This record gives sequence, structure tokens and C-alpha cells, in this order.
Amino acid sequence: MAIAFTLALKARVAKPTTGIEGLIGQTGVVKSKIDKSGYVYVAGELWEALADEPIGDGVEVTVIEVKNLKIKVERKS
Repeated sequence: MAIAFTLALKARVAKPTTGIEGLIGQTGVVKSKIDKSGYVYVAGELWEALADEPIGDGVEVTVIEVKNLKIKVERKS
């Protein structure tokens, strides 16, 4: 019984790993220069991405937000 409770608790507090919520915190690579918007390859898919600063091709980025099927990214620190 204790094992089932422990597993249930872990599942409840675990960060989502699928769907849109699972993208936040993921690392991706810019495939089309981001100058306000561009494209990023992350989690095996190509996403339209937005950023607060221009980011060139091939730069690693981190997903910080997902909104309306677009992701917001920043340079990986």
C-alpha cells in the first residue's frame, strides 16, 4: 500500500513530459533565424518561435513559454 501511495504522489507532483506543457524548459536549435519570429527544432518537431532578441541559425535555445501553438525562446545559458 505504501508503494502505491508513493508512486501516486510522484506522478501527481511530476513535471508534465508530454503535450505543450512538456515543452517548457526543453532545449532546441534555431533552424530559421529568429528576428521577432523564426523556426526552432525542439522535441523532434519544427515550431514557430518568438524571441525578445534576434537569434541566429544553429544557436541552442530554451523554451520559456508556449502560447497559441507558438513557442517563446531565449538563448540557452
